[in-house]
Amino acid sequence: MELVFLLIGLLVGSLGAWLVTKYRHASRMGLTSEEAEAMRKQIGDLSTDIARATQANTMLSENLRQSTIDLTAERGKVVDLSTDLSRAQTESQNLQ
Repeated sequence: MELVFLLIGLLVGSLGAWLVTKYRHASRMGLTSEEAEAMRKQIGDLSTDIARATQANTMLSENLRQSTIDLTAERGKVVDLSTDLSRAQTESQNLQ
């Protein structure tokens, strides 16, 4: 009887050790080939998105630079016109 218990204990212990070893080995293997391929595709998609975003950023930066130049020119015109208006109003008041 003791021999039966000993053999059952060895069998259960061996089965437990085999299961633990199997799952540890599976977790160390890393990604499956399908997961790796999915991640490569995702990286490719993200690289494309980065390229598009960089191009859009470049275009927007150029647009901002040009708008800033135009705004500066318009502000200069407004200052000149305001100066001319003030001068004309002052001359008109002095003539009256």
